[in-house]
Amino acid sequence: MGFGSGPTSSIDGQGLFSSIGDSLGKAWDSFSGTNEKPGWGGDALGLASAAGSFYNSYNQNSLAEEALKAQKSQFSDQFNTQKQLTNMDIYDQGEARWKNNPNEMTADEYYAKNKLV
Repeated sequence: MGFGSGPTSSIDGQGLFSSIGDSLGKAWDSFSGTNEKPGWGGDALGLASAAGSFYNSYNQNSLAEEALKAQKSQFSDQFNTQKQLTNMDIYDQGEARWKNNPNEMTADEYYAKNKLV
């Protein structure tokens, strides 16, 4: 057997694997297309890309919702803490006013009138 001989080649070009090669070639042409007939591969890859983009955007949306929920919780906690501090300051002001002038409202009355709800 010399170069170019063996089970994959013959004189007429119909070796053992030539039919597999022809089948693969036809399948590739069907997938990628030819000059005369576009293939379905581009559409399939576009669909796969769109599905991947949808999945990623869904995950990003879920993460954004979680971040917003956490941000709302943090804001609420900080707001309530600030409100408590301000109300304590208002009570202290009422107490100081009453100590300087006992004819003024009591600290409890001042607080009830001016506190943040």
